Amino acid sequence: MKFSYLSMLLPSVLCSLFLWPILLKAQANNNSKINLRGSINLEDTSGKPAKSYSDIEKIITLFTKAALSSAQKYVQDGSVVSSSSAELKVLEDDELDFYAASAVFCGSKLGPCVFLFEALLVRELLTARDGSDYSCPMLSSFWKRWVDNDMEKRQQFMTRMADINRFEQFKRTGRKPLIKCRETVEEFTKLTPEERKKRVEELLPNLKKAAQFFQELTGELGDKKVENVFSEIGIVNLKDLKGKKS
Repeated sequence: MKFSYLSMLLPSVLCSLFLWPILLKAQANNNSKINLRGSINLEDTSGKPAKSYSDIEKIITLFTKAALSSAQKYVQDGSVVSSSSAELKVLEDDELDFYAASAVFCGSKLGPCVFLFEALLVRELLTARDGSDYSCPMLSSFWKRWVDNDMEKRQQFMTRMADINRFEQFKRTGRKPLIKCRETVEEFTKLTPEERKKRVEELLPNLKKAAQFFQELTGELGDKKVENVFSEIGIVNLKDLKGKKS
């Protein structure tokens, strides 16, 4: 009876021993593609080492805080910002993807998060110079990534019924100065110094909101809001973050 019982058990044990390495390998491969705990590596086609998800969280949080502090200083004494400033550098594609995903997530909870877009705009305003090339390098790249990664469709899908009219209004009027950034910056540089300070001062409340939003989202002010903002808007494959090739 004892021998018969072991004989019945032996095939299952052998099968488990055979399949276990295969299952471990499959799990490892799966984890290398998707990690919803926040250690995801975003693909970078520039040849540079891929940044971790937490690296990008820190970069964006620092960027929005730098945008706020630079704007405050500009309002106080008119201090201009160098376009090569490390803190207000043009964000790279993977960082812009994170920013766009955060904007979609924010929009799904609060409606149009204009303050996030204006934090990008203020960088272009503060680094502008009279007679310079008003190319808006960062906002131009942002909107390209937004379109390439179908963020508009994701936002529409995740919009609450109560926010539909607000989003439509934002698209009709509020978003135009952000999309037509070149014109916005050129008009800004034609203002008098005092008028420029006043324009930037008007943006300060929204810049504070943007800085606080990312501090809360990334857990700098306490518990993290989400482990991975990409998964929150339905992006669970690294290839989905690359965008269409130009």
